[in-house]
Amino acid sequence: MESRILSSSSNSSHRSDGEGERERFCYCGLPSPRRTSWTRMNPGRRFYGCARYREGSKCKYFKWIDAKFSDRATEVYMDFVIRIILQIKSSYFKIQIIGERRGYFIR
Repeated sequence: MESRILSSSSNSSHRSDGEGERERFCYCGLPSPRRTSWTRMNPGRRFYGCARYREGSKCKYFKWIDAKFSDRATEVYMDFVIRIILQIKSSYFKIQIIGERRGYFIR
């Protein structure tokens, strides 16, 4: 049976899952999911936040997991992501053209 340890601190509580990763809880007492930021300032940076932040929760729990990337690392990362997106779009349009030529309707 998996043992779980529940402790609290001034910021939030944590539960050990037995695998080294602790489940985080926001100030609401709900599990705080691990998310990834895709903003230009913090692309790919992971964080914990209140599960109800999109619902306008007043909880405001937020904690970065990863350290802030250097400006250069952020620039390289964003260039890479943009190139991948452009390649995907290009491939999609090529597939769409081939499909239309063969009489398929791809939307």
